[in-house]
Amino acid sequence: MPKGPDARRYDLVLFDADDTLFDFGACEAAALKAALEDARIPWSDRALEEYAGANRDAWAAFEKGLLTHEDLKWRRFEDFLGRTGIEADPRVLGALYVDRLSDQRTLLPGAEETLRGLASSYILVLVTNGITEVQRRRLKGSSIASYFSATIISGELGFAKPDPRMLEAAARAVGIAEKSRMVIVGDSLSSDIRAGLDFGIDTIWLNGRGGSAGDARPTYEIRSLVELLAIL
Repeated sequence: MPKGPDARRYDLVLFDADDTLFDFGACEAAALKAALEDARIPWSDRALEEYAGANRDAWAAFEKGLLTHEDLKWRRFEDFLGRTGIEADPRVLGALYVDRLSDQRTLLPGAEETLRGLASSYILVLVTNGITEVQRRRLKGSSIASYFSATIISGELGFAKPDPRMLEAAARAVGIAEKSRMVIVGDSLSSDIRAGLDFGIDTIWLNGRGGSAGDARPTYEIRSLVELLAIL
């Protein structure tokens, strides 16, 4: 998508983290395998499939306010153990997984290149629904940490995207108030794009899987991160 005459109308670009910059599928698989090995539980492709489903359900409940971050850490493993019939302590597994996930920093293709290309012209802020100790450690040890002026994490605020207060906190952290000068980039229609729409700013949907936006109506739609360099 070519740049328009008003492409430089933004000052602040908000980025989601997982499945927007970080390859969460790869990070999740590596962390789960390591955590199960720590717990002496055999690894299998089915284990990953069942955990991924349990994790998605837990985060969906969290976004609706039905779970706290602390409950989420182990409830998803309680669900996972119920699905697989494995006998283990979900709280122990939850702690092992959080520790292992904190060391997973695999990026999506083009993530670092895109941030490097934008950082000289825009203020970049990371806005993520995540567990504080996981996201802080992952970002600190990654190659992209230096590109962000601030990092806003739901675990530190007590609410999560799509709550627009997440984006309000991001804007306040860098002293920008004019919403027409902001845009959010994310892969989730229900979380990132919904938050942007409710906050009243432009949105860029990273539609890497080629899905349908339905009624969400993001301002822009891209298939890969590097396309941002043609928009912004």
